Amino acid sequence: MEKEVGNTMAFLDILPAFYNIRTIGDIYSRLKDKTPLGQASELVYKIPCSCAKLYVGQTRQYLSKRLHKHRYSCEKFRNKGDRTALANHHISTDHNFDFDGVKIVDREGNWLK
Repeated sequence: MEKEVGNTMAFLDILPAFYNIRTIGDIYSRLKDKTPLGQASELVYKIPCSCAKLYVGQTRQYLSKRLHKHRYSCEKFRNKGDRTALANHHISTDHNFDFDGVKIVDREGNWLK
């Protein structure tokens, strides 16, 4: 087929260029496993609340460690000076956050941007 097309195009004084559409990247799958959600770090995340609002935060820590601190602050810190914005919302409105429904919004390795 290539030869026939090449001969026809040569008659029209056109030089065809044949190439393979598949590349090595298409042949091999992604070899690196995805990072588990709890082991991800240097990211922006959102946590849904029962009142349909979202808490958006950022952390350099592992996400699982940061979520643990959020849970702890909601349960333990009744003193206003030690609470995060998430804990303030939880304590003042008695709403609950869905820590299992956390989503990563973005990742950023360079925090000086």
